[in-house]
Amino acid sequence: MGARQSADIGMKPNRPQNVGPPARSLVAFCLSALLAGWGLFEYASFEPAYQARNADPYFVNSQAIRFVELAAQVPPEAALGFWTDLDAGSTGAIALYNVAQWHLAPRLLTHGFDQDLILGNFARPADFAALATAKGLKIEKDFGRGIILFRRQSPAREKP
Repeated sequence: MGARQSADIGMKPNRPQNVGPPARSLVAFCLSALLAGWGLFEYASFEPAYQARNADPYFVNSQAIRFVELAAQVPPEAALGFWTDLDAGSTGAIALYNVAQWHLAPRLLTHGFDQDLILGNFARPADFAALATAKGLKIEKDFGRGIILFRRQSPAREKP
């Protein structure tokens, strides 16, 4: 062994003197925790007032009850046409369609009268039997609350 090797054997390895986190890291952590707490407090005080000012104009959250009975009677693999009394493309019509699609999934909804079963999702009362007859439909079941299941009087043809 050389002189240098014998000297290295008896030495202790170098260890850092500071074993804790650097002061800057500790300050940054405390500052970010403080800001996160402040953000949580601000959110909790802002959200109830925001929700009170911006009510759900299309009652999306209260729509689930309208579809419970229909969903129980129509098989999950069913495809339904969709019909509403609101103007096509209007925000209200889009909301009625999307809410129905959400609550009836996995059933497929398509706009129009191409399916044997048609979901009527209406915002206003009307003479639904007369409306159905004019479209070549008959009422299969009226579930109330503007939800009506129609059946085509002549079955839809298979697409080639």
